[in-house]
Amino acid sequence: RRDGNPDSAMNYQNKPLLGNVGPIGSMFQAEDGARSDILDRVRRCCSLTKPWLEPPLGQTANDKLPETYQSVGSRGVNNLEGKMLMDLWPLEQSWFQLLPSAEIRFDQEVISGQPDKLQAVYDKLFLMELLIQAKLESASLTSGSPFGDNRSGFRSRKRMALSYIIVTGDTLEQLTDEYRVKVFRRSQYTTMRDSSGDVLHHTVCEAIDPLALSEDQQSKTEFNIAELKEKRAHERLCHIYTLVEWQPWTRKWVITQEVNGKEIVVTEEPISPFFSTPYELSPGENYGRGLVELNLGDMTSLNELCKRRLDLFGLATKGLVALDYAARVTEKDLTKPPGSVIRARVTDGKAMDVGVVQFNVSMESQLLSNGIETIGNSLGKAMMIESETAPRGEAGRSPVAWQRTAIEIDGATSGAYAPIADNQQVPLIKRCMYQLSRDKLIPAINPKLVEIRALTGISAMGREVQARKLLDYTQVAAALGEEAIARVNKGVLMQVLARYRGINEPGLIRTDEEMNAIQQQQMAMQAQAQAAEQAISTTGAVVENAAAQSAVR
Repeated sequence: RRDGNPDSAMNYQNKPLLGNVGPIGSMFQAEDGARSDILDRVRRCCSLTKPWLEPPLGQTANDKLPETYQSVGSRGVNNLEGKMLMDLWPLEQSWFQLLPSAEIRFDQEVISGQPDKLQAVYDKLFLMELLIQAKLESASLTSGSPFGDNRSGFRSRKRMALSYIIVTGDTLEQLTDEYRVKVFRRSQYTTMRDSSGDVLHHTVCEAIDPLALSEDQQSKTEFNIAELKEKRAHERLCHIYTLVEWQPWTRKWVITQEVNGKEIVVTEEPISPFFSTPYELSPGENYGRGLVELNLGDMTSLNELCKRRLDLFGLATKGLVALDYAARVTEKDLTKPPGSVIRARVTDGKAMDVGVVQFNVSMESQLLSNGIETIGNSLGKAMMIESETAPRGEAGRSPVAWQRTAIEIDGATSGAYAPIADNQQVPLIKRCMYQLSRDKLIPAINPKLVEIRALTGISAMGREVQARKLLDYTQVAAALGEEAIARVNKGVLMQVLARYRGINEPGLIRTDEEMNAIQQQQMAMQAQAQAAEQAISTTGAVVENAAAQSAVR
């Protein structure tokens, strides 16, 4: 790197941190220096949208960030973030589905011979979905923090990740042992991929307080802990380098951390807690390219046109006053308050000594406005800004038009980030399932027996569609008569409908054992009622016979 300090841009005012650089730190600096042109392009994209995502090289905390002359870029990024966030991780809805593997789901022997057991597997996986989603969404970045409950939750972190994906084209995240999502800035990590795009390794550089490490790890750093305790927190900061490397012979990830040039942690993981998401990855490249880079030409042109129009408006409204060389009016006279009397040469009620300098910029202004409108509309459509893509006029008042537009936007976003859904959701769920199993919160599951299906866009409504199909089928069966409706297992129907609708209220739906107990109770009550009726009938008959015999006598 050109400044040798990856974190100096904003956080540490270019001050060197404590500690030496070891093998992992040297690897990070070598790979980071080799991609300086890539980071320059990333900073260019950020400068036109959100400069704080990746500030200019050498930026300090008190330096002024680059200013733009248009807001279409930042508004477009915010708009896409919101749409993608609610599409990938909708509120109060499942955003993924766990299914038995295809070999189990479509095994004819299981379907015909053990349908109840297969439904029980579906129910267990559904409960596991709810646990995973609740665990991720409830995790706090400041859990146990002495600074209070001001926390940034799951979706806040995911929105930040989407910002990096859209603007810079790439991001790296980590699921911590506390089930919190950590997002890294582009200058904080490097990635190496093979020709097919699979990750070979990541290197990550962070700043930490060495006193936050465990005692065993502190001893491995060879820092003088007694001296560190006498310093303030910002004076104790040091770099921690992390290498996440795939080992093809063991089929596992080896994670090594280094502080002060010393290894402090080496772990082996079957599923990596680090996962990267490129927006658009070309073969042979290590980093993705974002939507902003794909529209960098229009965004740069729009920014320049807006700047020139602003300069033109400033020239047109400059308001320069010209005084004739032989004028009796002085500059001091022009600064007098309104209503004052000054001496000047007057003809036909007009002061002839004073004039206002005017610039005729109407034609240039019209050309600039046309160019800004054209490019702005193009960018608005590319970034799905509602004001640019929504139907207008009388057509905009039609519910059919709005519904069609919503479907088009959903289809466009789903197509644009299909790889994002795969890289954002599936690795996260796999890692979360592994950690829950490791922490004994769920039973150990063979990953080969479970299929993870991301529910995004229109596909997120898949369960609702299945529920409607079941209800339609039941209505058809009821219309065909008692024999047809008798073929429908109502208990399974209620169970499946509750799962598709995401209903999990304990005690709401009775189990088979409870239903059998209720049926037996009803049968017993019915038998008692029949016995009582029989007793009454018998008693009545006896009384009638006795009365008849008395009458004969």
